[in-house]
Amino acid sequence: MLLLSMTRLISCLLGGALLSLLGACQTGHFVTDKRFAVKLPPLRPYHGMVPVGFCQLPEVKKRLVYVRGTYSGVDEYWSFSPHWPSNHADKACWGTTKVELTLPDTLQVPTDMQAKFDSTHQSYPNHYLIVDAVGRYEDNQPGGYGHVGHNKAQFVVAKLVQVRLVTVSRKGRILVD
Repeated sequence: MLLLSMTRLISCLLGGALLSLLGACQTGHFVTDKRFAVKLPPLRPYHGMVPVGFCQLPEVKKRLVYVRGTYSGVDEYWSFSPHWPSNHADKACWGTTKVELTLPDTLQVPTDMQAKFDSTHQSYPNHYLIVDAVGRYEDNQPGGYGHVGHNKAQFVVAKLVQVRLVTVSRKGRILVD
């Protein structure tokens, strides 16, 4: 167990694409390690939209929904995945469900949120994002989505409601912005 965790950590820190392909860093080391999970209050309705659980996304294909997820990755392999323990019902698909987070060119991303995405891409070994967004789930592309079809579905964002930057220090301290 410890060896597997160390392998994941080294793979993520060194950007091990091969191990990522094999699933060792499915959603980023700090996201798959429950010690680094950030507990947040449950989502409240947003402009009349009741939030759906991440695991429910396949049931509401192409409908506009409000969801919370974790955005993390390594090198070219980025995924939007359930943010457990925010929604206990999402525990069933936590760590296995990988969705491409698609920000269309037409989406106006606020400067502060874009800065958090940029920071995460530049410092992925110790950053990830918790994203609350309105959008549509799609899984109709046979080759998958993202780099070499790494993700089997995508969530096309219509509105970014909130983006939290999570930083995990070398000493294991968690900072949420």
